[in-house]
Amino acid sequence: HLKSLGFQHVYFMPHATDPELFHGPAQETHARKLAFVGASMISHAEEAWEKLRAFPEIAAALRDAFDSGRMSRAQFAQGVETIIAPSLLKACAPRERRHLELCLVYEGTRRMRADLVKRLAPLGVEVYGDSEWQQVHDRCFGDVGYFDALSPLYRSTAINVNSTSIQMATSVNQRVFDCPAAGGFLITDAQPDIAELFDIGSECVTFRTLDELTELIGRYERDAHERARTIAKAQARIFAQHTHAHRLAALERYLRERFA
Repeated sequence: HLKSLGFQHVYFMPHATDPELFHGPAQETHARKLAFVGASMISHAEEAWEKLRAFPEIAAALRDAFDSGRMSRAQFAQGVETIIAPSLLKACAPRERRHLELCLVYEGTRRMRADLVKRLAPLGVEVYGDSEWQQVHDRCFGDVGYFDALSPLYRSTAINVNSTSIQMATSVNQRVFDCPAAGGFLITDAQPDIAELFDIGSECVTFRTLDELTELIGRYERDAHERARTIAKAQARIFAQHTHAHRLAALERYLRERFA
């Protein structure tokens, strides 16, 4: 998309963390056993569907894509043309195409996160985010301030769970860095790029299916020593390689090499 706007060279960097905000040792006792922090995407999805009411044929095609299982992270990365009939896309005006793509992202992420929370409900998961989570789970506790409350929440939770938005084909989100830096133990979905940032297994714990996730939660719930060891190793990696200062230094090197 950036190249289509005239950018000839596009340089992407992974997220990082601010060690001034996110730091602290692993705790021996915790206020809660299991938590997920993130937007439900319910209001975003509802707004996207509402905007598609003026385009009933597109809305019907989208619902069919979700109901038939054609919409997934991997499929979205292949292109919208692999999800929605090219003939229908060809007839879309730019505005319609934009609403279509946003609906895929918002509704896809909403479903994925709702499935995760429902699966973890019997395990006592607490959910922090927008008030719409009440439609999914009764143990939801509202928004958490990023600059003051999020770091203590990660640290005071025995096991934090991460779910990356569906449009992120291979990359990882902010939580992968912030949570361990804060002293929190994290189990995250297995995004391909994470292997370039952490040593999987010793510095980072990942899951590919909800069945695997529930197994990992049971395993690490019983092993506080292993949780603390993983946090310490993740923090060593993050503070050595994955802070905002590291990203700015990498960007400066790139610009100097590119434009010197």
